[in-house]
Amino acid sequence: MGESVEEASVSELLRLAEMNLIWRVVLTMEMYNTLTGFDGKFSKEEAKSKKLSKYLMVMSLKKSQLESEKRALQFKLDLVVAMEADMKAKYEIELKVVNESLKQAQYQKRAVEASQKRAEKAQKLAKKGPSRLKLPLPQPTKTWRLWLLKKINS
Repeated sequence: MGESVEEASVSELLRLAEMNLIWRVVLTMEMYNTLTGFDGKFSKEEAKSKKLSKYLMVMSLKKSQLESEKRALQFKLDLVVAMEADMKAKYEIELKVVNESLKQAQYQKRAVEASQKRAEKAQKLAKKGPSRLKLPLPQPTKTWRLWLLKKINS
């Protein structure tokens, strides 16, 4: 069931074409046998007769006609397969473009949501007034301590 619709239709066309070719050969042979009274068994005399040579000539003509029809069907099949591959590549490219634009839209949506959250936080803080958070004093570094000692000593 993993076949696509195009693959199923192509395989169905091939199957029908093969059946059509087989039935044409069978019907042609049966029609000739009915007309000539041939029962499917050749004797040496019949093999040399004109009827058999005529039959073989008709069959070779039919065979060449069927082979040319087979080549034409194969050409059509190759054309359908090439068109299918072309369409598949086209749709894959379109799918990539759509996926990329979807990613961009999602990224932009997240950026807008984040900026809205920041704006809401800023509004809440503005309503509360100035912050009275006590930040820890910076710890003096070694260089700062040395500078302070020099100032004190001088």
